[in-house]
Amino acid sequence: MNKSLLAAAAAMTFTGLVAFISRHPQPAEDRTEEYAVVSVFQSGKSNYVSVTIGSRPSEEKEFEKEKNTKRYDLAPVLKEVEKLNAQGFELVNGSSSIHNMGQYGGGQPFYSFIMKRRAR
Repeated sequence: MNKSLLAAAAAMTFTGLVAFISRHPQPAEDRTEEYAVVSVFQSGKSNYVSVTIGSRPSEEKEFEKEKNTKRYDLAPVLKEVEKLNAQGFELVNGSSSIHNMGQYGGGQPFYSFIMKRRAR
């Protein structure tokens, strides 16, 4: 009886391992939505906008070399959001925060826009 119980336990363990290993992540073709993130941040005296679409690498652009020239002008950022909107993305969430003093220039804003579109 102990041998049959041991054999049954081994078979169940093996079956469980095979089932666990053979599970594949859902392929990208089955996705129903694609996401994009537009982030705005400051480093030193420069302002940057970063655009990430899906799992592709981010594209980062410097849009203002001297942050004091036009303080917090978001026109270049909204241009990026409009480009994504023209590609079928819709705004899901927009947020802003202020970095603590001593971090990344301290007291400067950080903006983030999350967008999504139906996958084709």
